[in-house]
Amino acid sequence: MAISSFKAGDVIQLLGISAAAIPFGFRDILENLLAGILILLLAPA
Repeated sequence: MAISSFKAGDVIQLLGISAAAIPFGFRDILENLLAGILILLLAPA
């Protein structure tokens, strides 16, 4: 029976990868949100 154990380096590496991947995932969502806000603010009434 093998017990998996995490090393400190593995956790730090996972956090680094997550810190790089999350902004790329949310980039399109944030761009669309900001574009919608600008359209609402700048569109003629």
